[in-house]
Amino acid sequence: MREDASGLVHLHGLATFGGHDTLGVPMKLSPEAIEEFREICREEYEKEISEGEATVTAQRLLLLYELIYRPLPSERAARQQRREHPASPSSPSPEAS
Repeated sequence: MREDASGLVHLHGLATFGGHDTLGVPMKLSPEAIEEFREICREEYEKEISEGEATVTAQRLLLLYELIYRPLPSERAARQQRREHPASPSSPSPEAS
């Protein structure tokens, strides 16, 4: 593991920024979760990875999931609109049509 001039920490070809992923989102995984991820890698890929590599890889996998799981911007805007202006009980909801 080494840190370059930009503050990126390189770990087996993976880079993090000051203990955060490269988007600046801190993620804390329990030692049990890291060990479980290492076990999954051993069983599924027959590959032994270090605790540090498992931590970085698992954090990135969770970040990827978080990014693709988010609603699309148009869905977020519609959800926000419904929160700000809830339909009155007498008016039909758009889902009912």
